[in-house]
Amino acid sequence: MLIHRCWLLMLFVSNVALSQLVPLTKKTTVSVSKHGIIYEDENPWLELMDSEAVINWKNEQNTYAALHFAAIKKKWSSASKIKEYNHYSSNPLPHKKGKFFYSIYRTDNKRPASLFYSQKLNDNPIEIVNSYKIYKDGNARLTGYSPSVNSLLLAVEMNKNGIEIGEIRFFDIDKGTMIADVITNVKSDIKWNQEAGVFYKKNSNVRTFEKDSTFQLFYHEIGTDQKDDALIYDSTHSGNYFLHETSGDKLIIRETDDNRNQEIYYHASLRNEPFVVKKFLEEGASNFTFRGYKDGRVYFSDKKFDWG
Repeated sequence: MLIHRCWLLMLFVSNVALSQLVPLTKKTTVSVSKHGIIYEDENPWLELMDSEAVINWKNEQNTYAALHFAAIKKKWSSASKIKEYNHYSSNPLPHKKGKFFYSIYRTDNKRPASLFYSQKLNDNPIEIVNSYKIYKDGNARLTGYSPSVNSLLLAVEMNKNGIEIGEIRFFDIDKGTMIADVITNVKSDIKWNQEAGVFYKKNSNVRTFEKDSTFQLFYHEIGTDQKDDALIYDSTHSGNYFLHETSGDKLIIRETDDNRNQEIYYHASLRNEPFVVKKFLEEGASNFTFRGYKDGRVYFSDKKFDWG
């Protein structure tokens, strides 16, 4: 009985304390007649927006609301939960690339995250890349991945030393097995040539903290050794930064010349090797944005119309 009374007392005190936090809104009821209808207005004083009473009431309401939202934000805010799942938890949101959904998450908090895939969003994910199993090193990290055009093969960028330079490994998605090919000293986004191979930038620095030397674009054919990779494009002489991508049966290269505020566009057909790079446009950096290539046509936007 004593415990029961103590519990009731604590509940009463907590309810009183909570009710005291809620700012009260005074009522000054007046009768109002509009269009032959009479109704009671309980808060006509709130219409005086600049009065001291209304300003004080507004500040009290905002303070109470802010405290309430702060208290429930962590538990109930969908935006906070999405951010938490996507960035801070071991189960980030899946991304669809090609035919499959991919997720990177940990199954062991003491080991690096692994890459999983599934055919449908609600299917149980299948582990396809586990960096610890490959390197037996807890510092090895998976930093990027790219499926081939028909989602038969998967290229994965790995980092072993905590620096930006890494290596590329390849996996057969259907078999769930790793292919023997390894590309080292990579600092680039992976771009596929259908299922045949990948384009990548190679960092040729002798010293780790030397000025970035990724001015060369190479092509690696699946099933070959990296020493046989072909040099496709080289901007070493100018030191200009460039991006590359594949679209349809074309390789597109966009080189930026900051000294002349220009962008130079090149293309090469992927149907025949060796790939021959040819210039097709040289424009002011803000005048042309490549959007894609299909059926012999280049799609772009300019400064008058940009998709952002």
